[in-house]
Amino acid sequence: AFLEQKVRKPTLVQQESDKQATAKFEAVDGDKDGKITEAEMVEYFTKSPKGKWGMKCDYRWLKYIKDPKVKQEVALERGTYRGGDTLAWHDLNEDGVVTLEEMKQTFWQFNVLLSRQNELMAVKKQKKKPIEKVKSIEEKYVKEYLCGQQEEAKCAVAEHIRGKKLKSAAKVFWFKTEL
Repeated sequence: AFLEQKVRKPTLVQQESDKQATAKFEAVDGDKDGKITEAEMVEYFTKSPKGKWGMKCDYRWLKYIKDPKVKQEVALERGTYRGGDTLAWHDLNEDGVVTLEEMKQTFWQFNVLLSRQNELMAVKKQKKKPIEKVKSIEEKYVKEYLCGQQEEAKCAVAEHIRGKKLKSAAKVFWFKTEL
């Protein structure tokens, strides 16, 4: 999650998600001490062939800058920023480092959210947007991934969605929004 240039096809198989997280963790953990620091994350985005895309700048104003040193400085700042931002996303306990377990948890969260978005976007592309289909997708993700082991009746979010009377998919905020 946020360590790859192109968004990959999400998986809802926990073992696959953990495997992806482990591979990326091992690629970024430069000193192999089991923790990713901000310096390692920045190095990944500024020096690693697989992470250098993080320095890519598509700012419109950059085309007016002719000095290659300035362009390189902007790219380096972009990679540095991306490293810090990515560390913050994966550092769940906010201790300044990312562990493999944190990486696995955030990869899983990203896979679930991206899968949900893909299903909702598929409905959005249809000429007729059946609200019941949108509602069933939302109920599925809430029940399976948000409520977890709770009894469905005790899960407040699931209860809220079940009781919602929606007239149009376009009225649902998450249906109008794209990443």
